[in-house]
Amino acid sequence: MVNLESAFKDALWDADKPFDINDNDMHLLFDAINDGLFQNKLGRDVSKFTLKASLIPSGPRKYRGMEHALAAFTTGCCRGTANELIVIRHPNGANFYVAVCALIHEMIHMFDFHFGPMGKQLDKYGTVAMYNFNYPFADPRTGRIMPPGSNANIMNAALARFKDIRQLPDELVDKIKNPSKNDGRPRQYQLPGARIQPGRDPDTGELVPQSAPFPKKYAIDDLDGFYDVHGDFFMNIARLVNTYGFGVTDVFTKETPLKMTKTYESGSASSNPAEILLRFFKSDEHKGCDYKDKDNWFVEFT
Repeated sequence: MVNLESAFKDALWDADKPFDINDNDMHLLFDAINDGLFQNKLGRDVSKFTLKASLIPSGPRKYRGMEHALAAFTTGCCRGTANELIVIRHPNGANFYVAVCALIHEMIHMFDFHFGPMGKQLDKYGTVAMYNFNYPFADPRTGRIMPPGSNANIMNAALARFKDIRQLPDELVDKIKNPSKNDGRPRQYQLPGARIQPGRDPDTGELVPQSAPFPKKYAIDDLDGFYDVHGDFFMNIARLVNTYGFGVTDVFTKETPLKMTKTYESGSASSNPAEILLRFFKSDEHKGCDYKDKDNWFVEFT
């Protein structure tokens, strides 16, 4: 039995209290969130593990750069590639609430992959490519970081194997050519692509599938063009999740809430987030709640 009383009672409302999640915590939280938010529609057999941020730069190359993230859901570029759900451990930079919100964020992507446009696009084309817009460019050969901006967006297009930036949707080309129109908000796009010669991972020696965009002009489109993985599908679920008091956002920034917020439910006078979570994490065979008052409550996983 794992008792998370101290985590929910203290770290949830204390943004300064560090929380170092481990693999066992992650599996238990996944089950609770899967039941409470996703009606147990997400397969429990997905590979789930944590990575320590400080060790990522010297670890397997496919995880390089993740030390700056909170969590990740990886799908691969080809149909049938194994999925991974990862939480990045920042023992001095995250609390329990932030870790839970990050895990929920990635589970929304997992839900999208199985039931939304993300998965439908992969099913239709068999292979997809990815393009990061308004992200820093990290040279995979040297590790040199180029800050976000027009030049980084052009380099990221080259890294995604576009032959010409004019293949990008007109909206993105316009923002690259006219920086004043660019709000600088990071966006991740998935798009139909073609499978190319697999490359060998220099760390493991395994052959890794690789993809490239089609040699054509793309448009913004959920299925046949650029699909914003943090667009309407993602945000509609995030807004519903946040009615419980969470703070799931498309991109984690300094404005992202670090603590549980009070919420009001229709027909209920309660504004206590602990009481709302008590109803949210309803008792069943593997978890339960004990609520006495706003200062004395906990969630228990068995």
